[in-house]
Amino acid sequence: MIATAWRLFKQKKISLLGFWTIVGFVVAYQVQNLFSFDTVQTLLTQGLVLAFLGGNDDAVSFIPAKWYQKTRTSLAVVVAIVSGGVFVYAGWAPLRTMWYVNQGLVASQQHDVTQVDISLRSAFSGVQGPYYFETWRWFAESLLKNYADGSQKLSDLSPEQRARWDEDAQEIAKLTQKYGEGNPNSFEWQTFAGKVSYFLALAKNDNAYLEDAKKYFLRAFEISHVRQEPPILLSYVFVLQGNNDQAIEWYVTSVKLSPTAETKSALDWMINRFVGEKDTAHAITLLEKSVQYAPNASDYARLAAAYAGVARFEDAKKAVEKAVELDVTFADEAQKFISGFPKK
Repeated sequence: MIATAWRLFKQKKISLLGFWTIVGFVVAYQVQNLFSFDTVQTLLTQGLVLAFLGGNDDAVSFIPAKWYQKTRTSLAVVVAIVSGGVFVYAGWAPLRTMWYVNQGLVASQQHDVTQVDISLRSAFSGVQGPYYFETWRWFAESLLKNYADGSQKLSDLSPEQRARWDEDAQEIAKLTQKYGEGNPNSFEWQTFAGKVSYFLALAKNDNAYLEDAKKYFLRAFEISHVRQEPPILLSYVFVLQGNNDQAIEWYVTSVKLSPTAETKSALDWMINRFVGEKDTAHAITLLEKSVQYAPNASDYARLAAAYAGVARFEDAKKAVEKAVELDVTFADEAQKFISGFPKK
């Protein structure tokens, strides 16, 4: 388009103003696509370009040249004003919000809770545009994740910082409820709302949020039975609620879909939790289910050790032999393991 406009200018069919108007709108169109799509200025830009080209090329003309020449300047001015206004409105707010969110993420990595608070409050005041989902996800990760995973502790905050953190967390909880309930058929929103509730439960040590997390994750799984994330997260929630049977069922659901690094992490976390609670029965059940759908040598070895711990030596022997079958490097260790069993 720019090349064609330049040719028309050199042929003195359009003015320098006309040439730069075309260039400006083509560039504006590309820039606005970084923030929003199919907006009014897109149609206006295309209409203006077609008007310029169509009014000066007999082969493609659909606007009478005489009429076009008389109205060219006024058309350019009107389109410039309208399109420019729409562009600023559509593009500036998301750009401003993203700026503050990125500041908050950097501050979160540096464990600068004061700057996180400032960035989030600044972004709260101007959230607009098509980026609601990403914005609230960034907010939740900035504010909550470090406290949920234990890398930061609320007890380390000053009273003033803790008060502001609580206010921010409460704001995120309200927004999560608003958008979660307002988008009941969106897998992304339901999963995200569940994650925020889960983070809140861990960060604030308040299990009341686990009920919200469970509700959102269950709804996400209703929407899509082939997505693995909700079942994995439900297994975490049910363990924290003390319902280990349900946790194992949801873990099995996730691993049936596909054994992944995420299911492996969930398995390790659950096993460590059960062992810490001296709940050997559930640890064995979980490992039995796991090797059924995702057989691997290391989990068979862990299952063998669990069997041996409750004196199920025959089962332990079968499990360790299966581990060797899958990975011969376990052979020497397996022999030593079996030799330690009581003699019949």
